[in-house]
Amino acid sequence: MIIVKFPDSRLRIRCHEVVFPDYVICSIVDNMITAAKSCNVAGIAANQVGYMRRIVIMKDGDNYIPMINPLIMANNNYIIFSREECLSIPGTTVTIPRYNSVSNLDGSIERSTFTGLKAVVIQHEIDHLNGKLMIDRLDGKLTDYE
Repeated sequence: MIIVKFPDSRLRIRCHEVVFPDYVICSIVDNMITAAKSCNVAGIAANQVGYMRRIVIMKDGDNYIPMINPLIMANNNYIIFSREECLSIPGTTVTIPRYNSVSNLDGSIERSTFTGLKAVVIQHEIDHLNGKLMIDRLDGKLTDYE
């Protein structure tokens, strides 16, 4: 699977919400999990593999969890500085502010709270779905998540 790389314009477009029934979702999720496993990453957003849908895959132990239409619903206002890399911007590492704890409402599971690395991953991937890249956060500002 080909990873979409900066400056490809698909990385700057807000992804479309998944509307059920969507008969290709299982195929997209399977392809995204395959890509995440082959790249050995903690998470991947649909637009990074060419799908313009609001889908994120996040690694949880040995499993990969799909999140459909994820939203950040709350944060603990405690900010950490996260050192991040991105498949779509190879060879670049940045240190940017992220919330240490976020609650996520996902269309396929109930509300979940993530802390530490998992909180950083979900914020990074939702940024992708919103057409934002980690380099857009270099100004040190945090914005509310949609």
